[in-house]
Amino acid sequence: MTDESHTELNIWRDYERGKVGIQLDGLPQKLLSPDDARNRAAELEANAPDYFTFPEHVAQVDDIAAKLRGYADDVEITNSE
Repeated sequence: MTDESHTELNIWRDYERGKVGIQLDGLPQKLLSPDDARNRAAELEANAPDYFTFPEHVAQVDDIAAKLRGYADDVEITNSE
C-alpha cells in the first residue's frame, strides 16, 4: 500500500492590498508584503538542501521561491504605477 497524500500550496497576487498570498491546504491564508515574500523565498532556497535529499525536491522548492519572488515583483511594480 502506498500513501500518495500531498499538501497543496496556493500562491497568488493580491494587487488590491499590495500583498502576495500563500496558503497550504487546511491552514489559514497569509498575506505577505513584497519584501516579506522575498525574504520567505530566500529562506526556502537557503534551507531546502537541509530538508530534502532528492535534487528534484530541492528544485521544486526553488521553483516555489522563484514564484514568490516574481509575484512580489509584480505586486510591487503594479502598485507603484
